[in-house]
Amino acid sequence: MSNYKFVTLVLLAASLFGQGLRASNGNLPDVIMVQRAALDYARIRPEDLSNLKKRTRTSALLPTFQLATKRTYINKIDVSVSDNVSVTSAGTNIGPESSSAQQNTDDNTVLEVKAVWSLSDLIYNRDMLDIAEEARLQMRDRRALVTDINRLYFELERTIKNGSADPIRREELVADLDALTGGWFSQQLQK
Repeated sequence: MSNYKFVTLVLLAASLFGQGLRASNGNLPDVIMVQRAALDYARIRPEDLSNLKKRTRTSALLPTFQLATKRTYINKIDVSVSDNVSVTSAGTNIGPESSSAQQNTDDNTVLEVKAVWSLSDLIYNRDMLDIAEEARLQMRDRRALVTDINRLYFELERTIKNGSADPIRREELVADLDALTGGWFSQQLQK
């Protein structure tokens, strides 16, 4: 049984057990509703992690695209000089009669596109460890928040039942519950 289902069952059982206790104060919202409002306000939603797990598993079916470019320049220079020495009755002639120079430049650009599948991620995906860790942290935060809500709620209920002469404590408890529910608790008291 998942932790989420276990906590939901515990909260439901606490709600059913506490129905007789809460029936006398009439204007307090049900503790389960307060817990849900606080969890929604804190954005602690196990279903978000379940969706993330599903997306992580199927992400291996999609390829990763890689784009690369390669540019090469090849520069060839050929220089040839032919020297001639000629000795004749007119004198000695030294020097090149012919020379040539050639330059060739090649400019190549290669564009490469790859689609890469990581099929090993179908069996084991490292991201699943991060999601499992996040689930553990979220469950810890959920338990702590629900414990705080229960403590504050039932203390407020006792304060109201006993007709406590300390209205400041009652307002403090309502303010704490408001802080954990984003103002939802006070809105419910006004209904």
